[in-house]
Amino acid sequence: MPLLGFRPRDQVTVVVTAVDDKGSAEADPVTFRAGRLPTRFPEIEVLVDRPDLAEPGFWFIPNTVLSEHGWVSQYPPGHAALLAISLRLGMVQLVPPVLMAVTAAFSYLTFRRLLYGSELVARAAGVGVALSPFLVAQTGSYMNHGSATALAVLGVYFALRARDGGVAWALPLGGALGLLLAIRPLVAVVMGLAVVL
Repeated sequence: MPLLGFRPRDQVTVVVTAVDDKGSAEADPVTFRAGRLPTRFPEIEVLVDRPDLAEPGFWFIPNTVLSEHGWVSQYPPGHAALLAISLRLGMVQLVPPVLMAVTAAFSYLTFRRLLYGSELVARAAGVGVALSPFLVAQTGSYMNHGSATALAVLGVYFALRARDGGVAWALPLGGALGLLLAIRPLVAVVMGLAVVL
């Protein structure tokens, strides 16, 4: 660090965006919460306190849409709304661990039901999901993969409960698929087909 001009007592923050749509995932809840969709570049400068997000070049990434009216994300607003609400409550840091906990817990419950009581395998599956580096990285980056995965796992669990005679479980199944539709529509369609078939 001394070679770069920093002294040991200086505080340095390094932000690395590893994937293109992480930038969109960071900006979506800010613009959504401000109620300014589509967003124009001068408005972006006011909405965010990060200079790199105010640069027009930042928005020319594969997962955004630029129109004559401004910038919009290609993603539906479901996950952005979740992050916007958690930003408003000051608890956005809790979103990734809560999504991971839901995904791991319901993976365990799903495998336990699928494997008819094979507790050891179900626990191993739950722990494997909780410790999956890929899932941790995707969910921890605030992208919509974490919420989509949690809802998909909930959908599978509710579908199994409904299959086993609890017709009342069709309501939370429909809710999970409906929310999934607002986050990742194609995944919701595939999940819906899988449930029907």
